[in-house]
Amino acid sequence: LCNGTVRFVLRHERRHTLRFAPLGGATARREFAAHPDLANVDSAIWIESIGDPASRVHVGSEAALRLAEYLGGPWRVLSAARMIPRSWRDRLYDFVARHRHAVFERAADGFVPTVELLDRFLE
Repeated sequence: LCNGTVRFVLRHERRHTLRFAPLGGATARREFAAHPDLANVDSAIWIESIGDPASRVHVGSEAALRLAEYLGGPWRVLSAARMIPRSWRDRLYDFVARHRHAVFERAADGFVPTVELLDRFLE
């Protein structure tokens, strides 16, 4: 689901400014140090300014809604889900995350970005 989402974003984004980092990488470790409340997060994280300890951080369903806003167009409509209490949205998000392998097709191999996209991926 994670790799599929990244590929989806790369195909549908308009601004081409979003950057990606794996949760186990060096960038994530630095951000976890700057934002200790992220220490046990194993979910999508949206950080508005990488490297800025004062940046706004969003996790789970809120990160997904930020992504929908970033994509714009018809995806922006999903931001209306903010009318649903966050605890409910996060439960649904967690349910999908737990069952993602049963619901979404597993890729046979990992995603390898093209040379043109390499600068969009952080360590």
